[in-house]
Amino acid sequence: MSPGAHASLKELHDKYNADIVRTGPNELSINNVEAVEISYGGKYPRGYLYEFRAANGELNANTTRRYGKHRSWRGVWKKAFSHNELPDYNIRVEYHVDKFVRLLNKRAQEDIEVVKVVEKLMFDM
Repeated sequence: MSPGAHASLKELHDKYNADIVRTGPNELSINNVEAVEISYGGKYPRGYLYEFRAANGELNANTTRRYGKHRSWRGVWKKAFSHNELPDYNIRVEYHVDKFVRLLNKRAQEDIEVVKVVEKLMFDM
């Protein structure tokens, strides 16, 4: 934020007498903690582009438009990446990255399609 920008934002909030002011196409200025819930907690319908991004029509937490379905999947992911689970996940990542580095070293003198090899690494992790 540039020097004095906070004063400009305050002027906008005062001018429109609003806790939430749009400052760009994808940007809001919020000057009230309670307004955060209003802004981010709303149950606005998700657009059709969410489903359009679904690979082979398979919906997941990022592509479903249904909040209930998204909430249930988000709960699974939240648990999977909880503080308690990360040490086990770290072991898995280290194992596959070490395997990946060994493969690269073994094939150091060959041409490698990096995209394919990295895709396999990401799938394994």
